[in-house]
Amino acid sequence: DGPVTRPSGSNKMPSPASFDATSWLLFLAVLVNQSGRVMVPSLKTSVLADPDFGEPFAAVVGGLLSGVSIVCLGGKLLGAAFTDRLGGWLVLVTVFVMWLAATAGAIAAPTVDVFGYMWLLNSFAYTVTWGAAVQVVGAVYGEKERPAQLSKVASASRFGATLGNLFFGQLLSAGFAWRRVMMPMVPLQAALLLLCTYKYFTDSGLRASAAAAAAAAKLVGGAEGFEEGERRDAPPLGDPVRPHRPVQPLVG
Repeated sequence: DGPVTRPSGSNKMPSPASFDATSWLLFLAVLVNQSGRVMVPSLKTSVLADPDFGEPFAAVVGGLLSGVSIVCLGGKLLGAAFTDRLGGWLVLVTVFVMWLAATAGAIAAPTVDVFGYMWLLNSFAYTVTWGAAVQVVGAVYGEKERPAQLSKVASASRFGATLGNLFFGQLLSAGFAWRRVMMPMVPLQAALLLLCTYKYFTDSGLRASAAAAAAAAKLVGGAEGFEEGERRDAPPLGDPVRPHRPVQPLVG
């Protein structure tokens, strides 16, 4: 068999079965995010039954639910204002930093007030995630690929909430205390934080390289245009410049 010929200008052969790391990272980020969204509501009954937290939590849970709604609204507004400026990957990094702080803080919360603040921080984080994922899809994928990628991210959002309810419900049914039920989320959030941080720095490096290459191409193009103009204005070879002879006045 002869060698494989490649189209002109192509550096690599297209691979339909290639693994799209960006697509699956966005899918997992939204899936875990939406699973965590239902974490505290799934644990509410168990927290109310806690002998130390139950009574004070019952006194403030109504206000906390109202606060969650306000925080979610604020998260949508802030996300819309800053996601395009900061970039989706940086927002996702910030989301998982907040998530780790909220989950670890809720697990170790010494009082109901601290637990409530962590619930609000959790709510703010998951509200911003969707807009960040959509921004990454718009920045990375072409017009033909975007609908499929947005559909994939939307399916992760729908499945994530269902998966979270099943997961936390099964752990509670198995007899785990509500603090221990939240613990598996910590390594998941830490792993996603590291992966999103890696993508943020690698994409930033690629953008910087592309900008440098574009600037260099612009300089080279300007220099070539200048040289072309010099050649065009110069006298042709073999036609030396003749000295100027003054015009002699006519003698009458």
